[in-house]
Amino acid sequence: IGNLINLEILELNDNSLTEIPIEIGQLPKLERLDLGENSLLALPIELLNLSNLNFLDLDPNPLTVVQAEICNLVLQTNNGELILDSEDTCQ
Repeated sequence: IGNLINLEILELNDNSLTEIPIEIGQLPKLERLDLGENSLLALPIELLNLSNLNFLDLDPNPLTVVQAEICNLVLQTNNGELILDSEDTCQ
């Protein structure tokens, strides 16, 4: 996945994923990441390398906490959109 350097949209929703490969952080042009409807318990810190990310869907996943740095990365962009399960929090 790390070789897809021009990828801007990645939709991995509804795939029963339990983890995301750390190579996701090697996608410098990624703007939209849909991870909804999976079985993710944690997110790789490498998501912080996605400086163009302005949409992140995590609903629903069994996450209970999303790292504040990841929330801030998405929300600091113009019209950034972060979709969390109603029980998830950014910490």
